[in-house]
Amino acid sequence: MSRQKWRALSLVIKAKLEAVESGISIFEEEFLAHIVLPDGRTIGDFMIPQIKTIYSSGKMPKLLPIGKES
Repeated sequence: MSRQKWRALSLVIKAKLEAVESGISIFEEEFLAHIVLPDGRTIGDFMIPQIKTIYSSGKMPKLLPIGKES
């Protein structure tokens, strides 16, 4: 990675941390996309394809599956 990209990355992280420290945002919101799931993917890797599908279909997915009826 070039020196310019490292500097830009540093500025982005500093801005996010400043927003958290100032109470503008919370840590989880600023870094949510980068949290690593148990399977090694990030939240962003997991969610972006699903978000694209939602926008293209115009339909929200069901949040919980319907259980078996007794």
